[in-house]
Amino acid sequence: MERLEMEKRLLDAALEGDEKTLYELLKEDKLVLHRVSPSCPNFNPIQIAIIRGHQRFVEAILDHNPELLGNLEYSGKKWSSLHLASVRGHPRIVEALVNANPDMCFDCDQDGRNPLHVATMKGKVGVLELLVHARPFAAREKTKRGETILHLCVKYHQFEALKKVGEAVDDDEFLNQKDGKGLTILHLAVIGKQIDVRQC
Repeated sequence: MERLEMEKRLLDAALEGDEKTLYELLKEDKLVLHRVSPSCPNFNPIQIAIIRGHQRFVEAILDHNPELLGNLEYSGKKWSSLHLASVRGHPRIVEALVNANPDMCFDCDQDGRNPLHVATMKGKVGVLELLVHARPFAAREKTKRGETILHLCVKYHQFEALKKVGEAVDDDEFLNQKDGKGLTILHLAVIGKQIDVRQC
């Protein structure tokens, strides 16, 4: 019963971003964060804090148990904590997660999308810039459909992201890559009647 009560207090603290309660719990039980499963069916405290945008709470957990950065089910997808922070558009949390484990930039969901792909799809340009800077080669990864982040920019009408990525990865070969259907970003732009893409 006491363990369930501590877990409830921990999850409530994560919801509120209540670092004081987190530190009180750690004083009562130094292993409280180690008793939480990174792959629990519900969200663990760090994932709750990411969703709510509680940067300092996330950083406090990373200081005590970075292993909680496990994968989770979110909107029917298996995502890493970095996917979650990227899609929610929390740049400072993304930065903290990347500092803890930069290789999370390469983690893929079941569609072969890494955190850069999901940030692109949602138009989270600030997050995308951080991720490209942290792991430039992750920007060159393709999804299972053979789409680059540039294809996703056009597909999801994220032209500011397209411009930023084009500037960051100034490489004609990358800009002219084809997706799984043999289409370049210009093909997609013409098909979607998105003539402005040529100006990006």
